[in-house]
Amino acid sequence: GIFHTKLLYSIAFRAPTIYNLEVNPGIKPETVDVAEFELGFTIAKKIQWNANIYYMKVKNPIAYFQNGIVENYYNFSQSGTYGIETDLKYKGNFGFITLSYSFLFFFEDVRLMF
Repeated sequence: GIFHTKLLYSIAFRAPTIYNLEVNPGIKPETVDVAEFELGFTIAKKIQWNANIYYMKVKNPIAYFQNGIVENYYNFSQSGTYGIETDLKYKGNFGFITLSYSFLFFFEDVRLMF
């Protein structure tokens, strides 16, 4: 058809490395929640427009700190981004041309989790 929609939700997991655990045995794994909604519209046979709204939140991101020669890994509380992206694509016999625009925000809570 001339319209399409897409709704996605995913959860990702990143375990600490052996070195992270060696330096800080109490470090927790990171988890990431991602939600996305896309709407697309075929304007003409060779022209398509898409818009995407997304939200991504990282819980317990692992961060590296160094104070002189002492190094350590800690978990922050949270970090993430959300925003909107849109693009207009023309597909011709020679290839394609894409115009795109993104507007996003970052957020973080830098409290260290000990």
